[in-house]
This record gives sequence, C-alpha cells and structure tokens, in this order.
Amino acid sequence: MKIYPDTKFFDVTAKFGAIVGLYPWQFMFPDNNTCRQIYRWYSYIVLLSFIVLLLPMYVELIILLRNEETSKDELGSNLSITIVFSSAGLRALFLRRGSNLINLIQNVMDEEKKQLFVDCKKVQLLEDKCLKVVRKLSYIYAVIVVVAASQKSVTALLQTPTSSTGTPSRDLIISAWFPFDKQEYYWQAYCIQIYHTIIGASYLSYMDIFMFNLLSYPIGQFKKLQFIIKNMEVQHYSYNDSENKSIDDGVRSIIERHQYIIQYVDFYNKSMGTFALFDFLQSSLQIATVLLQFSPTVGTIIFMLIFFALMLLRLFLYYYTANEVSVQSEKVKMAVWESKWYEQPPKIKYALLRIMTRAAKPSKYIIGAFGGMSTYSIIQILKATYTYITIMFR
Repeated sequence: MKIYPDTKFFDVTAKFGAIVGLYPWQFMFPDNNTCRQIYRWYSYIVLLSFIVLLLPMYVELIILLRNEETSKDELGSNLSITIVFSSAGLRALFLRRGSNLINLIQNVMDEEKKQLFVDCKKVQLLEDKCLKVVRKLSYIYAVIVVVAASQKSVTALLQTPTSSTGTPSRDLIISAWFPFDKQEYYWQAYCIQIYHTIIGASYLSYMDIFMFNLLSYPIGQFKKLQFIIKNMEVQHYSYNDSENKSIDDGVRSIIERHQYIIQYVDFYNKSMGTFALFDFLQSSLQIATVLLQFSPTVGTIIFMLIFFALMLLRLFLYYYTANEVSVQSEKVKMAVWESKWYEQPPKIKYALLRIMTRAAKPSKYIIGAFGGMSTYSIIQILKATYTYITIMFR
C-alpha cells in the first residue's frame, strides 16, 4: 500500500510532516481513501492538541501582564515560546485551509511527471544537487530545534528548586497556566508539557522546513534551465511521452518551462503574500523576546544562544533563498547571451529574445508593501530587533 505521494522534491517533507499530521491529507494514501480519511482525522486530533497547548500559554501571559510584580524575565520566558508556537500554528491552519497552497504543491508534483528531458545527465545532476542542499539545510534546522527543545526540557528537570516565598518552586519547560497547583503536581504538569513540547517543536520545525522547500524550488529549475539554454546546440530535446521532437518544439518547451517557473513565483506571492508579511513583522519580535531576560541562569543563557542561532538560521533559510531565486532568474538572460544564439535560425533567435525579455524583470518573492524578500530583509529584521531590545531595556 502506497503511503506517500509520488514526489521527489517534497519526499522528505511528506515523510516528516505525516508523523504529526501536518502534510496535507489530500496527498496521503493516494490508493486508499479509507486510510486517507483516518489520516485526516488524525491530523485534526494533533492540531487540537496543539491548540490545547497554545491556550494555557496565552492565559498565563494575560496573568503575567495583569500582575504588577511580574518580572521581565518571566514575561520574556513566556513571550519567546508563545510567539514562536503561535506563528507555527497560524501557518499550519493556513496550510490546512488554503486551497491555493494545495494547488501549488499539486502543480509541482504534476510538473515532475512531465518535466523536460535532454540527453545529458548533467541537467538532472544540477537539480539533484540543489535538492541535496535543501535537504541538508532542512536536517540541520530540525536538529537545532530538537537540541533547543531537549535543552529546555533537561534544564527544567535538573534545576534546583528556589524558595523566595518559603515554598520551594521549580520552573516548567513552558510558561503556561494549569487548572491545578503546578508545584504540588509538578511531575504531572512536567509530563503534560513534554508532550506539548514534542508537538510544538514538530510544528515549528516542519512548517519552517516546508516553507523553505517551497521557496527554494525555483532555484533548481532556473539552474537547469540555464544549462539547457547554454548548451542548446548540442542537446536533443524531447518530452517523456515523445522521442522525436524537433528543435522548434525543444525551444518552445524551454519557453514554457521558463514561463512556468515565473508563474510559480507569482502564484506563491498571491497565495502566501499575507503570510510573508506576517512572518517579516513578527521575526524581529521573536528574537527580541528571548533576549528580554535580564538575569538569566546558566541554563537560560544556553537556551538563549541556541534559540538565537535557530532564528538566524531561519532568517537565512527564508531570505537568502528568496534572494537566490532572484539572482538565478536574472542569470537566465545571461545564459541566453552565452549560448550560440548567433548560429540559430531567425525563428529560434526570436524565441530566445522572448526569454531574455522575460528574464529582464527578475522573479522575486514579495513582502507586501515592504518590497521583495532579499538578504537586505535580514538586516531590516535585525535593526527592528535592536529597536525592540532598546525599548525593553529602558
């Protein structure tokens, strides 16, 4: 029985996301509707568990804000995790309810089945190399999330009870409200939070990895297109359903593939534009809240360093990748120029000119009114983080 969809690019994300029911159920168990519906309800149960995690965190945040004696350390401890998990939860809901995103995944899967083949293994090696880099960075990000969650859990377990009011107290993994005395029933609360930490860390890592995969998809496609254009005089073009296509059909297929990649980026902007804007605005707040703790312990300092490294890597995955898409899209016109276009008949020259005209306007991911996603966006986020920290320390 087939469990996962036939997709090369989303293979890892499908297997990882299915564990916590995050990969869209429409693509799971393609040959068995009963199992697909079971998986669908399983994903609903896990999502409900995640909401159950978030609600007590917000209740605790309200309690802290209403208490005049709340320290900034306590507030920062709650906000740093609450904002991160809330962001992951909103993206998960969007993934579940957004039909445009489902269509985006389906388009990639359909394109994989009818992709352009040429008599050169280097073309596929280029795409495979890009995919390998994406997977390696995804694994690194997931490992850092696991390390951060494990460090937070172990620190809460090994801490020495403090007694500021005469009654020994111990901090939990997550700053959250419980309908019972957390100190009297500490181990029960700790076990509940272990489960919530696993679900929360899984949601966080998967959603970021999935979005990173969506953003990076055009990079491999642009690089493959550049190689084909540069070497078009020595290639024999064909579709997988026909072995004897003319060079005219080959160039036409190149134009269609270039147009497909451009449309992919445009469709992503239309489908995920709101999410990109939200992510840009809250990223600086995420980093600032973890640095809000003024008198941290050794365990907290370690967590702050890991969390800060995690957020920087996340910014790199998002914005450097988006910047690379723009760079590779511009290189398409250079690939045309570096090809032997001058040896081609007029009809082919005109077709290549169309490609250069389209490539003159680079494809880029948009952050609403803030312009395109680029490496400069990382600097803007870090500047905003510095502003937040400056205000907090006053």
